[in-house]
Amino acid sequence: MDLFSSAGQIQPASPFDFEQSLDFIQRFPPMMGEQTLANRKLAKTISIQAQPILFELTSTGTVDAPQMQYRLTSNRSIEPETQGKVEDRIRFFLSLDDLLADFYALARKDALFWAAVQRVYGLHQVKFLTPFEIAIWAVLTQRQPIAVARNLKRALKEAYGSSLEINGARYTAFPEPAHLISASPEALNAIIKNERKVEYLLAVTRAFDLADEQFLRSGPYAEVEEWLLRIKGIGDWSAHFILIRGLGRMEKLSLTPDSVHEKELVQAVSRVYAPGGSLDGAEILRLAERYGDWQGYWGYYLRAMGAGGK
Repeated sequence: MDLFSSAGQIQPASPFDFEQSLDFIQRFPPMMGEQTLANRKLAKTISIQAQPILFELTSTGTVDAPQMQYRLTSNRSIEPETQGKVEDRIRFFLSLDDLLADFYALARKDALFWAAVQRVYGLHQVKFLTPFEIAIWAVLTQRQPIAVARNLKRALKEAYGSSLEINGARYTAFPEPAHLISASPEALNAIIKNERKVEYLLAVTRAFDLADEQFLRSGPYAEVEEWLLRIKGIGDWSAHFILIRGLGRMEKLSLTPDSVHEKELVQAVSRVYAPGGSLDGAEILRLAERYGDWQGYWGYYLRAMGAGGK
């Protein structure tokens, strides 16, 4: 089979430490086994309008003067428009345009946090590759162990994702909404084995198939949150999770009552601000307020200093 390739470069906003991104991906449970990280290079597959494309990323700069090189490989010609979409997705996936200098200016005024920041200095948030993928993940993890959800996600990818072969290795991308929109409930239930989750997955698929991602990325926060909450199967925690980890909306901290996932955040904040003790939700929200529109990043960093999280 003929293969086609293209290449380019990206300049992230400074400071940016690609090593921190790789370390985070390596220990982030939802992404385990979905990319290769050999020789400090990231290789991952994406689908653009049903065209599978493998992108390989390497760092050629420094933390304070970052530069990235990428190479794309596909089984079809990579048109300039498609290359532009992949480059945009890479930038968004690794949050390469986030101005950490503004976040760090606030962090320097917070001695306890700033001392901890040094462990992950230069880390830009690693999102899920697409907002659709994180929305599907949010449904799969409802009342489900992460290991089980990861197996279900892998099964969906193998059943519905587009793939290509390179040097005898098969690379499969997570499906786009268009791949799942025509899937029958029966076929999905054969994989998921939970009729309610299948109903939610199809609701998410229909919503994201019609979604304007630019609106989701940059539209008024309240309107985007409302749009997410209208999707059957997406509750408060899932909506906040998608807003931060899938859309990079860092204006608010993901902290909702009675969520098992927030125990990790409480533990992470308490390790820095109350060693040996435990802060309550109100105290955590008060600490977050000083970070304004960066409070989501504050929470992300605190989690990243721990074990990667969900």
